[in-house]
Amino acid sequence: MATSMGVTIGLGVWLGMKLDEHWSLETPWATITGALLGVTIATYRVIQSLTKL
Repeated sequence: MATSMGVTIGLGVWLGMKLDEHWSLETPWATITGALLGVTIATYRVIQSLTKL
């Protein structure tokens, strides 16, 4: 479960960094958004798996 969370959050951050590079943003808004989205998705998946127990 921890690995899955790390991968999900890491992918969100990585995608955000790539979008920041592509759009040449001064402030890393896409990275911040990707990290928050990754945390949200990871938390949702953990809650889903815990409710199935």
